[in-house]
Amino acid sequence: MNTTTWEIQLIKLYCIVCQAYDNRLTANAQRLSNNFRPQFTDEECITIYLWGLLQRKFEVKAVYDYTKMHLSDWFPRLPSYQAFNNRLCFLADTLREFAVMLVERLPQEAGIKTYLMDSMPIVVAKGVRSNQARVANELCNKGYCSSQQMYYLLWY
Repeated sequence: MNTTTWEIQLIKLYCIVCQAYDNRLTANAQRLSNNFRPQFTDEECITIYLWGLLQRKFEVKAVYDYTKMHLSDWFPRLPSYQAFNNRLCFLADTLREFAVMLVERLPQEAGIKTYLMDSMPIVVAKGVRSNQARVANELCNKGYCSSQQMYYLLWY
């Protein structure tokens, strides 16, 4: 079988998620029910969600549809959309902890700060007022958001 680059990347992502889940994330996703070992695992759910984000699918429904259409051979026990969405909601704290764990793995060099940014700006002043805003002026930079088609003061 000849594996392609994206298949190797998917396998690597799954291995990273499994290792993190076994070492640190299990406590965030403990189940106190008879269904503590579901057929569709938490590791698979997290991998699918992260892979969907890497494929620029930013809505849960888009991630699910992409997986169902292109990765059904890789995830044959993919549940219904509602069950998948419920599982993601259940794993919200686990995903948050995974993000913290990834940030901790970033290289920490002396004097260099690491910043994470959201794609949506925090608007302090927009339009005409963006040149003359007085609120938190020392904490803001003027910028342009092409997706929103507006100038704004960005809080950083």
